[in-house]
Amino acid sequence: MKRQPIIDLLFTAGILSVMLFLSTPFVKVILAALISIIYAITNKDRFKSIGFNKPGSWMLALLQSLLLACVIVALTFFIITPLVEYLTDNSIDASLFKPLQGNLDLFLNYLAIGWIVGGISEEIIFRGFLLNRITTYIPNETGVVYAIVITSTLFGFMHGYQGIAGQLQTGIIGALLATIYYVSGKRLTIAILTHGLVNTISFSLIYFKAVEI
Repeated sequence: MKRQPIIDLLFTAGILSVMLFLSTPFVKVILAALISIIYAITNKDRFKSIGFNKPGSWMLALLQSLLLACVIVALTFFIITPLVEYLTDNSIDASLFKPLQGNLDLFLNYLAIGWIVGGISEEIIFRGFLLNRITTYIPNETGVVYAIVITSTLFGFMHGYQGIAGQLQTGIIGALLATIYYVSGKRLTIAILTHGLVNTISFSLIYFKAVEI
């Protein structure tokens, strides 16, 4: 049996174990991301194995990501949220973020968490590591579909504090991020920037009380 599939399986099992069974929310995400980075360091393709390909232009990548983030936020507020609340007959539980309104110190903390835990760590885990491993062993469009569905389902499941409607909404957003990652040529920087900017815009709207919680 070839060595690489065994290594991939062991790292995947380790990451999933940390994500599913470790109880501390932020710690488990960062730990799983660190395991993914260790995988990349030991892989023959290094960081390309988890999607780190340098963009041709950082400014263009930032502008593209900002546009994509604005589209995702708009879709979330005007289409995704009403749809999932209708389908589940439940409201999204955003009570965790209510103290953020008008609180500058908490807003800055959430921005840091939104980038370190959300934008960087979650994208490394779900798109960079897991999506790439699935498409490696399930080729062609079939693998892409499986990868998007599986990683997005897990991504949504990990946001249980938002209730079933919140999990479904986050899963759909995860599918959008996975699609962006794939369409961009598996450039993790685009997914990271887009995810981080989605969090930044969302937290800003809550901080300035532009949305109801």
